Amino acid sequence: MYSSYLLLTVQVPLLLLGVMFEGISSSNLDYLHKDKTFNDRSIYVYTADPGAMGKAYHYFYLKCQLPFNRYELKLIKKTIWMYEFGFEVQENNLVVTDKSENGKTHIFDITNFTCNAKT
Repeated sequence: MYSSYLLLTVQVPLLLLGVMFEGISSSNLDYLHKDKTFNDRSIYVYTADPGAMGKAYHYFYLKCQLPFNRYELKLIKKTIWMYEFGFEVQENNLVVTDKSENGKTHIFDITNFTCNAKT
């Protein structure tokens, strides 16, 4: 019984300290998740950045609405990491522009990516 109380008095302050530091050091969600709608297509971008332990990538998805306020993600393309980028849909192409010094533009054909219901 006494060991349970001792464990409680040590564990609760450590838990609160961990919660406090997580709130301070959490990632910027605008950097990790981006979502834009162009006419009838919604494009979602997830940035996977493991930090110093691995390579970072951007995953571009077509976001399709499902019943009950859910959605399905269909992978369009996985690209190399860019510090700052913009994206838009022009006709049937996803145009991703690197806004850094080199200013590369990546164009991906998204003609075959649709959100048609499965029958």
